[in-house]
Amino acid sequence: MSYLKAAALTTLMFSFSAIAITTIKGTMNVYKPEFVIENKSGTLISNVRNFKLEARQTVIDDYCTVTTDNNLALQGGTLSAGYCLFEWNNTAGYSIDGFKVEGVASNSGPNSIGYSIYYYSGSAKAKKLVDTKNFIFNFEAPVKPTVQRYSVKLGNSWKSVGDHTNYNPTNKFSAVRVNVDARDFSQKVSIPSLGSCTVVSGATSCDISFSGIKLGDAISNKVGSLSYQVSVDSSNSYWGVSNTKHALTVPWTYQPTKIGLFEVNSMPASYTTTKTINVNSKSIQVSNNTAKLVLNKPSSEIVGDWWAPSELNVKFSRNSQPTISSGITYSGNVLYTKDGSLVTANKTITSTKRESVNGAYVYTFDMTQIEDGYYGASVAFTNSSGIPSNQNFNGLRINKTAPKIEIFKSGVKQNNSSNFAYNQELVISTFNSFTDDVDLVSIQVNSSNVAFNKPKIGVATIPDTVIFKNGLNTIKVTVKDTLGHLYSRTITLNKVQDEIEFKINNLGGRLVSHVKESSFEAVQTKFSGFCNIVTNEAVAIGTNKNVSGKCYFEWVGMDELDRDNFSLKGRLRMSGVVPVGYKVFAYFGAEKEKTLIKSGTTSFNVEAPIAPELTKYSIYVGNKWIDNNSDVNHDPNAQVKAISITTKPVNYSQQVIVDNLGSCLINAGSTSCTINITPYFLGNKNYIGYEDGIVSHQFKVNSINKYFTDKEINSQPL
Repeated sequence: MSYLKAAALTTLMFSFSAIAITTIKGTMNVYKPEFVIENKSGTLISNVRNFKLEARQTVIDDYCTVTTDNNLALQGGTLSAGYCLFEWNNTAGYSIDGFKVEGVASNSGPNSIGYSIYYYSGSAKAKKLVDTKNFIFNFEAPVKPTVQRYSVKLGNSWKSVGDHTNYNPTNKFSAVRVNVDARDFSQKVSIPSLGSCTVVSGATSCDISFSGIKLGDAISNKVGSLSYQVSVDSSNSYWGVSNTKHALTVPWTYQPTKIGLFEVNSMPASYTTTKTINVNSKSIQVSNNTAKLVLNKPSSEIVGDWWAPSELNVKFSRNSQPTISSGITYSGNVLYTKDGSLVTANKTITSTKRESVNGAYVYTFDMTQIEDGYYGASVAFTNSSGIPSNQNFNGLRINKTAPKIEIFKSGVKQNNSSNFAYNQELVISTFNSFTDDVDLVSIQVNSSNVAFNKPKIGVATIPDTVIFKNGLNTIKVTVKDTLGHLYSRTITLNKVQDEIEFKINNLGGRLVSHVKESSFEAVQTKFSGFCNIVTNEAVAIGTNKNVSGKCYFEWVGMDELDRDNFSLKGRLRMSGVVPVGYKVFAYFGAEKEKTLIKSGTTSFNVEAPIAPELTKYSIYVGNKWIDNNSDVNHDPNAQVKAISITTKPVNYSQQVIVDNLGSCLINAGSTSCTINITPYFLGNKNYIGYEDGIVSHQFKVNSINKYFTDKEINSQPL
């Protein structure tokens, strides 16, 4: 640390109550103010980067205050007092702000920048140099910007140049991102007509954003590009546009969505088949009564699913051939009529599900919405970007319903276990709603193939040479449609002899007229292969000209009883041997002539009812029974607790009613019943002296339905 030797003698004086003065003589050192110049801007680069230097005082003099304000310094000073002036050296062309200097160096390598310190002496203000010092700062030569890559913003996505073709016409070109090598100076990116941005020191990119630019048109301008010149220079344009320009091209191409495979799987429930399709190397199952349509992106470079609608419509149009059949008629009987459910020739259905499969989209359709038939289909849509796509498909078969396979007897469809008597009654037929679209190929009876006649497509008869056994016979019929699908049905028919017989059973036990409920049931014990027995005459008559396959059962006798199908119920009015029977009728021909084909009669012994007769009555008083008032109660604490009535045996249930006390039943076969009553005292149990009296109750005994009038037991009060 340097210093100046003071020229003046310093005298120190101390006062001690004015007693004496002491003088001390010596030499005082005064140090020069000193500064260091510090780099406040990081890496120093010439020509392109602004530097900032700052002078920081390291030696501070107690008597010379250093200032950069010349006016303040002109107030004067010496080495030991006042102000000194700070001035920068070698800073021409730079911006100076007190102890700070900044600017752009024009030369790389060593650059000398320093300072000088002065003071103004005496009244003449002579400028005296106190000290001067220079510092060397090395400035690097600037390195020209280097572009690494460009990216463009299309819609909401950034695309690197080289993979930035726009496939979505709704995407607008709205920004450019330039990636450069990092530099220790700011780099300016400029694109005429789009704008500019700055890559700050140390960063590697910046974005230029602008109002979205529409690229071409999905219909009128499907392929094209836009070209731009990009300049990347220092922020002060050191190198110039001609040395930093680059070309940028933004291309577009708009292609329709690729419509791929359309697979329909529609078979009847009992004939389902498994179908699969291959979607970009993945196997996808097509379930029964569904269809799957595959859409692929227009180009493999496309990102996103804008090209695939969220749902898809397919329009089905029924082919004119084969026509819808009007039905099948044979031997004057209508076996099948036109399928009334086939009313919609054209229908559009919407996909029920969309799933992504290896870059494709697979749409699922519910084929239960489409009527059976042969169809062509078309799909047409415009994706969310306005690009239309369409495709037609042919030869589609919707086949949800298996062909009907039936056996008819006299024009009536037969069910399993239906009865028949003769081969000639049977007609076998098949129908699938379309003209000549299905025919019989084989008939088996009890597992053996049999010959059959085929008078027309869809109809077969069995000659009388085919032998059926009595009882159940299994008939398997196989048919084939024009697409080669085989269908079969097995029906079991019962070949029977024409025997009908009923047994009439008494369900009510002992039969007693007038007073007891009776119940009878007719149970069929022999059955006919010709008809089933019903109790509804209208059902037995039927609605067409053929025999209905039903016969009518009718009760005969015991008319006072209620009829309920094969049951009789009620109270008989006659005693003795009482007959009851039945008749069975069939209805033949178009006139439905009522013809008796079977009858039967059964007789039952019916007893006359026995009139009720009282044998005794009993009252339970205290702890004992008193029969027929044979005793008198002498215990005032005894209570009446129950009453019992006894009659002679009868052949039905009797009802006993005691006024104000209740009732009970004497069941058939029994002779008495008891009524438990709320206990009560006879007389006043607290009476002092002699007291007597009587409590009376009246009772009746009759059948439950009160059949007896003059023979009813109607007692005097007991």
